[in-house]
Amino acid sequence: MTRKKSKKVKKPMPQRTQEDRQNWVNDIKSKLLLNFGLSDKESAIANLYKVMDDFIETGDPTNGRIPFPDAPFGGRTIIYLMSNNKRVNMYVHMPLITFISSKNT
Repeated sequence: MTRKKSKKVKKPMPQRTQEDRQNWVNDIKSKLLLNFGLSDKESAIANLYKVMDDFIETGDPTNGRIPFPDAPFGGRTIIYLMSNNKRVNMYVHMPLITFISSKNT
């Protein structure tokens, strides 16, 4: 007779709370405004703000690219990754300019 193997119980993935997501988004928005003078008056930044606000509300993971041709420092593309999983580093990136990603907390 063979012995039955017990199934391992998977630990649930640590999730970010709505407050964690809000803090991260506020940090990114302040860096865009203070460090680079970019506000939501720019169409690409307004689109990014909309994506970040949706992420705060729903917590659904999202990633993508937003073209930013009228950037004051030349045409760029905004690349972003947002995840509710604490093990995934979130970021907003523009070539030659990188904003601090989240800490795994």
